[in-house]
Order: sequence, then structure tokens, then C-alpha cells
Amino acid sequence: MKNVFIRTAAVMAATMIAAPAFAGGTQVKGKIFYDFSQVDKTTAAGKTTTTGGTLQRTYLTVKHKLDDTWKVRLTLDTTYEAKGTPKQAGKSIAYVKYANLTGSFMPEFNVKIGIIETAWIGHEDHLSGHRYLSKSFVDQAKWDDSADSGIGVFGKVADGMLNYDVNLVNGAGYKKTSPSNSQDISARIGLAPIDGLTIDLGYRDGYRGTKTLIKGVAATGSKETLTQLMVTYGMGHDFRVAADYAQRKVAPTGGVSTTDKALNLWAWAKVTDQLGAFVNYEEIKFGKIGLSKEKRTVVSLDYKANKKVKLSLMYTDLKNVKGVSTSKETIAGLYTQYKF
Repeated sequence: MKNVFIRTAAVMAATMIAAPAFAGGTQVKGKIFYDFSQVDKTTAAGKTTTTGGTLQRTYLTVKHKLDDTWKVRLTLDTTYEAKGTPKQAGKSIAYVKYANLTGSFMPEFNVKIGIIETAWIGHEDHLSGHRYLSKSFVDQAKWDDSADSGIGVFGKVADGMLNYDVNLVNGAGYKKTSPSNSQDISARIGLAPIDGLTIDLGYRDGYRGTKTLIKGVAATGSKETLTQLMVTYGMGHDFRVAADYAQRKVAPTGGVSTTDKALNLWAWAKVTDQLGAFVNYEEIKFGKIGLSKEKRTVVSLDYKANKKVKLSLMYTDLKNVKGVSTSKETIAGLYTQYKF
């Protein structure tokens, strides 16, 4: 992975140097999430505290317009892996987040192929505007992936009043893009009936890359069905409030099905041209017997230094982590997003 990242970064650097030769046909952009914070975790085994700076995320993106219809995109994503294998835990690991070809034929119909953006997470992150502080709920809960390998169609109808995004993907996300023995459906239909109001219906169905087929043996895997309804209202860059309900059914092959239900409320507002605030509340009611309701609250005071730099004082309180009543976590610190 390290050698692949170095070679890819070298190609992207060469592209940046040569960019003027494309007369505006190539764009190079970057985005960085960095925080300095204290994390307190409490479990049945006791309490642990960690303090310091963490490079949570870096994105480096190259987009190139081939002609009036086709364009390509490559995005490298380095992610801080708090868990994982011994070689990954506590380190920044490089992934290819997006590597796709997009065909824009008309506002109502466009196609994408490769490692593509899935239907829901990027859309909600755009509306909340605070991805550097808090992932969208289904991303945070790992009920969905923001990108995956596959094909999709998307567009806007009736002057943007109706929009859609429908994808057929491998199912395991962009960190594991190998083919599986079934494909997942990732879909969203959005309505914007009046100025400022958005209504989105989300649906995801499949095995998340877990289905295996062995000759002479019954298929294995765990099927997941995710449905969502989100309503938001806001006025330009002044404020936006949202309510999001999600339900996930998990059906292991030969096992007992369970249904988890969740509610997510968030809001942000601009106080002055540079100051603002954000609040996010999530709760999950797990379908398995004996698990408590997980609750997560995020609050922040935001400072917009300029169009490229955001800084936030953030506090997060998480209770009953993954349904375990003896587990909780608090985070307090300075969170930043800067881009070029």
C-alpha cells in the first residue's frame, strides 16, 4: 500500500506541475482535517485518557475534463485508523477514495463508473457542512459507506425539484473494493418542493460484500436492508435544521434477524460572518436483547477564518457505546478543516 501511495502521489504531483498545459481542464484540490483534543473512555475495565493532535483525514483530488461529456476523478484519502490490524492501528493509512469516470449527458441523466460516491452520505455531509466534526449518522454507525466500487446513474428533474442517485455496488466500501458474489443497491430520491426545504428517502439493500458461494455448500453472508427519511430546512448560508430517521435490518444466513432503529437531529447557524454554532444528537435503539440505547451529542462553536479555513471548539458526549451500558466516551478539543 505504501509503494502504491507513493507512486500515485508522484503522478498527481506531476499533474499539478503540468496543470497549466491543460488550459483549465484539470483541477487539483486538497482538504485536511486535524484536531487537538482529549478523549476519555470508560468501560467495565476502567477509564483511559489520551491527549494530543491527530491528523484525522487528508484528501488530495485531481479532476480532469476529457470533453463536454466525460470527466475523470481521482481522490487519495489518508485516514487515521484507531483500530484495525497491528500494522494499521494508530496510523494513517492511504486509500483510493474515488477513481471514476462520469458522463454528463443532460441534467436529468448522468452516469458514473469506478470507485464512486454512494447515494446518501456525501449528500448529507454537504447539507450539514460539518463533516470535519461529525460524520453523517449512518457513516458514524458504519451502517453505510461513502464510496464503493460500481456503477450508477443520477440527475435532476423538473428544474431540480426532484433529484435521484441510484447505484449498484460491490458492497464492502472503498476500503475493500474486491468483487463479491452479489451487488448492493444504494439509492436516494430527493424532493425540494419549496425554497430551503429538502426531503430525502434512502434505501440500501445487499450483503455489504459478505456473501460467499461455495460449490455444494449453502451460501453464507449477512444481508442488510437500510431505509432512511431525512427532512431539512434552511436559508442559504444562514442556518439549517434536520431530522433523520433510519432503520437497519440485519439478516445473517441461517441466523436470527434483528432490526436497529435510529434518530438523528442536527442544526447549524451563522451568528456573524465568521462565528457560528453546530449541534448534533443521535440515538440508536438496538434490536438485540440486553443492549442499551446508544446516545451521542456533539456541540461546537465555529470560527470561519476565511473561505478555506474553519476552526471549531467541539465537545462530544457518547453514552452506552454499541449498547454497552458500562461504556461511555467524551471528547473535547479544537477541530480544524483547511483546504486548497
